[in-house]
Amino acid sequence: MTSQFVVDAQSFRRILVACIFKDVKILENSGLFNFQLYGTQISKVEIVGVLLSIIPRSKGITYYVDDGTETIRCVKYVSGLEGFSCVANPELGATVCVQGKLALCETNSDPYGFMVSVINVETVDDPNYETFHWIQCMHQLKDMKNKKTISFLID
Repeated sequence: MTSQFVVDAQSFRRILVACIFKDVKILENSGLFNFQLYGTQISKVEIVGVLLSIIPRSKGITYYVDDGTETIRCVKYVSGLEGFSCVANPELGATVCVQGKLALCETNSDPYGFMVSVINVETVDDPNYETFHWIQCMHQLKDMKNKKTISFLID
């Protein structure tokens, strides 16, 4: 990965896109949405996958990323034309690591659903990074499921 990958990876939940669509629960409180995965609140996520498309729009850049389980819409919001020149776009087909906040969206071109509001997107140069990401996701999911089962048995 490039040296500009400055966001602290510890604050992001490594997750597979299919888990977002199938396992994340949406909780609404006074118009604000919170997301839970097996009883644990999540907001910041890290996704690693192949960049399928880049769509520049007036308020930002939309990326579609496929991690092998599903495809998710990721939006990097920028202000003004100068903002676009500051954003380094990876090449289509490249493996990328996207870090951002989980959000809900509804547009004319996309159905209502999850998206990632991008904080950082970087090209992954390490051929083992995607496999390592998958292993970490599986390990975290196993731990989260075990904690949910244990807390259920205690209650």
